[in-house]
Amino acid sequence: GLCEEACPKAAVYLQADKMAPPRYERDEFIYGKDRLVEPVSPDARSKRGIQLTPEQADKLRGQMQPA
Repeated sequence: GLCEEACPKAAVYLQADKMAPPRYERDEFIYGKDRLVEPVSPDARSKRGIQLTPEQADKLRGQMQPA
């Protein structure tokens, strides 16, 4: 638990329903980006309570204004 407590954003969080399986070899602990990143739909983000930063919200508002 220290990473998710120290992270100022909602980028790091624990998921109780997803536990890492046990590993027995040292090489099995090496994770590449393909194993660390999983796609998240916008609906799933909102269900987790992840909110936009003020900068992100301003950027989105600027993109949505009619030209």
